[in-house]
Amino acid sequence: MTIKTVTAKLVMPVMIGGANARECDDPPTLRPPAVRGMLRFWTRSLGGDHPNSLESRLWGSTDTGQGISVLSSISLPSPEQRKLFPSKPADRQASTLMCHPDGKQLTIGFRIPEESLVEPLQAVVWTWLHLGAIGRRSRRGYGSLHWCSTRNPDDLFKGSGFEEFDEQKHLANCSALREYLKTGFKGMNKKVVDGLHPPDMTRARQCSSWFRFSTLDQVFVGGMKTEQLTNRRFGLEDLIHGKDWQARAVKAAERNQMGGHGQERLASPMMWRLFRTQTGSYIPVMTWSPREKIVALPGDSEMYMYLHDDLGFDKSLAGTTGLGV
Repeated sequence: MTIKTVTAKLVMPVMIGGANARECDDPPTLRPPAVRGMLRFWTRSLGGDHPNSLESRLWGSTDTGQGISVLSSISLPSPEQRKLFPSKPADRQASTLMCHPDGKQLTIGFRIPEESLVEPLQAVVWTWLHLGAIGRRSRRGYGSLHWCSTRNPDDLFKGSGFEEFDEQKHLANCSALREYLKTGFKGMNKKVVDGLHPPDMTRARQCSSWFRFSTLDQVFVGGMKTEQLTNRRFGLEDLIHGKDWQARAVKAAERNQMGGHGQERLASPMMWRLFRTQTGSYIPVMTWSPREKIVALPGDSEMYMYLHDDLGFDKSLAGTTGLGV
């Protein structure tokens, strides 16, 4: 049994409920289930053809019993009422009372029952911190985090071989972030861990019936965005929310890449998070697990123009294919 910790900083507002899903705790708290749920998601994405096997090994199941425990409940800044979807007409506006400001530093603890689970946990947490986020709307950048390396003896990444994240160095420009991510995933491929399937460096992306992260051809680093962090129209939050798929004359299969399914709204297989530079600009990073047999978007489609022209996604990290055809 060992205890490890990881520290990260919120660089985007985060939407977190409490024990009651639509209400904040008093005081506002980031609870272990919220962290564990995100890590289970990324564990499944790295599990290859048998995603439940790695998930059970790390986090436990009814068959295997208790796995790794998330220990920390973290206090959050007081929530603020915040409008969502500012580009929508006034009668379709929405707001939330569960949005907490960015800037909070979080330290998350893990109780790890076996030493053999440390390396796969490192891989999952590193992937989450660089491709994922926390809380609601995390597929659209809210709750984005920066990994903060520490000198604590119980730091999860001590001796892991992962290069320490440096905001000044790795966010100097989009190319620097791209190389940092490629180096991290390349190092992950050197780890031989049973059940863990790190992303392939060159293989082309393929469709999957679940969110599967199997190749760097699924990851895109966007352009430097200088819009202000505001939920007003034409601000950063307006930009990252995406397009109103119901109002767009797009093919159903293409629309489903953003989460539309008939008249329902499903989780989008395209997710992006944001890195914040020291000058206050933002760099979006998207991970795409294609479905509906679409692995590239028509270059004249609304979706392609939004992702390519507005957010700056072009070549994947694998460098072999672009976003469109």
